[in-house]
Amino acid sequence: MQLGRHSGGGLLRHKLHKLNLDLPVELQAELLEEIRRIAISRKVPVTDDELKSLVANLKKNHGLPDL
Repeated sequence: MQLGRHSGGGLLRHKLHKLNLDLPVELQAELLEEIRRIAISRKVPVTDDELKSLVANLKKNHGLPDL
């Protein structure tokens, strides 16, 4: 499954786990909104590499280590 404008929190958590990405629950809603915004503006789903980049940027913006 791909992350796009209709994706929910369950799919996001599944993708984060599958890609071995750790993101605090309190930031997952913010990430999901960004994924939806990107998917709507580009009319294509967010790729796994883009998801990794979005997670890294979100962690950086909130002062969390990117492990």
